[in-house]
Amino acid sequence: MLDTTAPTNDGNPQVEDVIAQMNQSKDRAESALIGYARLDILDNKDRLIFGIWNPRKLVNTQLSSLRESFANGVDRFNPLHAMPLVVHRDWLKSNSYLPSWTAGAPLPELKIANGVPDDWKFKAAGGQHRINALGPFVDSRQKQLKELETEANNIESQLTMDTEQNEVDHLNTRLKPEINNLRALVTANGQWLVNNCTTTVSIDSCFSSPRRRFARISCVLYLRDIMTWCCSHYRSPLHFRTRR
Repeated sequence: MLDTTAPTNDGNPQVEDVIAQMNQSKDRAESALIGYARLDILDNKDRLIFGIWNPRKLVNTQLSSLRESFANGVDRFNPLHAMPLVVHRDWLKSNSYLPSWTAGAPLPELKIANGVPDDWKFKAAGGQHRINALGPFVDSRQKQLKELETEANNIESQLTMDTEQNEVDHLNTRLKPEINNLRALVTANGQWLVNNCTTTVSIDSCFSSPRRRFARISCVLYLRDIMTWCCSHYRSPLHFRTRR
């Protein structure tokens, strides 16, 4: 077997350049984090711009797979499933995100500061499939909820001493628990964990400045790495990155 590992001067294996760059990118991404919040990605769908760092088109098979996974539970607030956003730090109310957060703890809702243009938008580095799968999924559950509520109301309106026990059991052990679960899901709507980030180098400048070739590569790598990380875990949080 041939040893193709390139040794360093001290005899230790040398990390490949592309891996070293990815590690640097990850370090930059970590240093850019400023906190966590939650945002309704469905209500704010028109506020999110996709395709800047992740030009991938929508794939129907992936949308179907996501909707199927949501049927097993929408893991909205799992840090592993954060959705990356690029935003201006001064566009956010300072008390609408947490510098650190433990999974399961309460999250503030991300709020826009006063004086921000009415047509504000966030640049999303990933999550387009998630939003387009979550919307129809929530709609289908809203329809299912109405049907079950109608069925439960009909049974309750006709309850008498002579009502069959199996019908009462069906109401109490199946319909009502399922209705409660669906109400919680529908009420949550598009709520998702978001991860606030900032960087000392403007994300846009990484792409626009011809003098920053390495910075441009680094930004692409760390945004793509976060995007891949988030989108490979389809059921949960929103991850956002701010510009100064």
